Amino acid sequence: MKKIIVGIVVLFVVVAGAAPLVGGVVMKRIAKQTVSNINKIYADSGYDAGVEIVRYDRGYASSEILWKFKFGKLKGLYGIDEIVFTEHAKHGLKGITSRTSLEKNPWYTDFIKRKLAGKDPLHITSVYHFTGGIESTMTLDTFSISTDMGMLTVNPVKIVTTGDKDLKKITTDGTLAGFGIAGKFKLEDVHMKSDMTRVLSHIWGGNMVMTIKDGKAEEAAGTFRFSDMRVASIAKFDKKQNTLSVKQEYGVDSLEIGPKKIDKVFARIGMNNLNASRFDEFMGVYSSTMGPVFSAMASAGQDPESMKRIITDEMDMIGIQLAAAGEKLLTK
Repeated sequence: MKKIIVGIVVLFVVVAGAAPLVGGVVMKRIAKQTVSNINKIYADSGYDAGVEIVRYDRGYASSEILWKFKFGKLKGLYGIDEIVFTEHAKHGLKGITSRTSLEKNPWYTDFIKRKLAGKDPLHITSVYHFTGGIESTMTLDTFSISTDMGMLTVNPVKIVTTGDKDLKKITTDGTLAGFGIAGKFKLEDVHMKSDMTRVLSHIWGGNMVMTIKDGKAEEAAGTFRFSDMRVASIAKFDKKQNTLSVKQEYGVDSLEIGPKKIDKVFARIGMNNLNASRFDEFMGVYSSTMGPVFSAMASAGQDPESMKRIITDEMDMIGIQLAAAGEKLLTK
């Protein structure tokens, strides 16, 4: 009996001692697979954006990974070429936990230093399960920043995102306590929840819901206010029939525009039984044609004449291409 107990103890010590090492090996495999999955999603969508692992230092009980996300042609939307993520991971018995920062981005650290007195409000933690699933939590502490309109205050934010090992099913649960500028506008108690599954290259099925408890904007013409706003998007994919049905819902409990008030406003827009394959093809054409526009916008910068030319020339050509692809959707 004593030998059995000693054997169990020894086995436990060996397993516990090897767990961090095994965790590090598994973590690296998950990281590489995650990069491959993300890049495939962007490639299938017609964008040249993507992720790469710049450096991976794997130790016995911890690892440091340097990720880089390159916007490609999408930089025309955001004004930056890339974001570098520094991830510090710890290998555990049940999985890997990590902390991620933007400390390697000069544009970000400079912003924090100049605008937020050196205090970074962003915190990102992730859990990598040995089964391949990922759960990431992003939080923002309360902070205030000076703008042309006044002092903008952002109250606590928390967003939890989970994904399966292939990133085909992604859920999001986010809350924003509120933000606004005193005497200008405010939003309070914002909540967003989604459960989406990728069914085709450009199509995600599932639902997304956003609710806002209270909103208010003050202008010279009067005050605009609403309460209990709800925006919902639902997409259902029928694999057997190869059809897609989508629905958008908008509603507010009360809406005030100056002295006028309306209660219980609701609207629903929907399309049923779209040919899913043809719609997926249409979205593919849209994605590929918009790429050059984003690139041109990035090159134009703040030049209004160049931007005007882009809108006139590029958008006309895109309209022709989309019209040709859209004809395939005109079925019974």
